[in-house]
Amino acid sequence: MSDERIKVLFQLQRDEGGYPPADVEQIWAEPLGNNLFKIDNVPFFVKGISCEDIVEATPDSLGELRYRSLITPSEHSTLRVIVFRDSLDTRPLADRVADLRSRLAGAGCLTELSHIAGLVAVDVTAASIENAIRLLQEGENADLWQYEEGALRS
Repeated sequence: MSDERIKVLFQLQRDEGGYPPADVEQIWAEPLGNNLFKIDNVPFFVKGISCEDIVEATPDSLGELRYRSLITPSEHSTLRVIVFRDSLDTRPLADRVADLRSRLAGAGCLTELSHIAGLVAVDVTAASIENAIRLLQEGENADLWQYEEGALRS
């Protein structure tokens, strides 16, 4: 991988509750040439994009790269988890998030923390998807967190 990474901007659509809390998400990517970029981090809000996807982006009037289309999807999936502040688990939120990240790592996943307390983005390979979904579903059933599929690939 190249040491040169840049940010590609993805336009977000807010729901009726105002989520996500931004209009644009900036995602690190590796330039491949010809307006193509390989995604190099886990999206927190963008739907349909995962690590290692190849996307097309073009500069806007300010010179910022704006996402245009998904060219080649990777075999990675993106999941997102929000760990509940109030749950039956009385440990501090940071400890519960650290435990979740450790468990996901044990299931073969990579994670990234958001600036939003309790929000974890999860990069899942095809080999790890069943274990990751099972782990997340168990925690959701126990009211420890809620998860969503940002981009599910099999």
